[in-house]
Amino acid sequence: MSAYFEIQHRCPRCADVVHVFQSIPEVVTCRGITGDMDLLVYVQADSMRRLHEIREYIDAQTDIIKIKTHVVMSEWIDNRG
Repeated sequence: MSAYFEIQHRCPRCADVVHVFQSIPEVVTCRGITGDMDLLVYVQADSMRRLHEIREYIDAQTDIIKIKTHVVMSEWIDNRG
C-alpha cells in the first residue's frame, strides 16, 4: 500500500518537524511544498492497517495541524531507477 500525506504543521520551519517522519521506517520521501500544506510525505506500507496506524501516529503529534491522505490506486510511471 502506498499513500501520500499532505501535512500542515505549526513549527517555524519544516526542518523542526521532520524528526516525526524520520522515526517511521515506511516513509520513503518527505518534501517541502508550496500552498496551504507544508510537506508531502510518501509512504509505502505492508497493509492498509499499517498505513492507518502511521496516519494516526502522525495525526497525534502536537505540531501537526492537518493531514490529508491520498492512497495510491495505480502507478503507470516510476523513473526512480
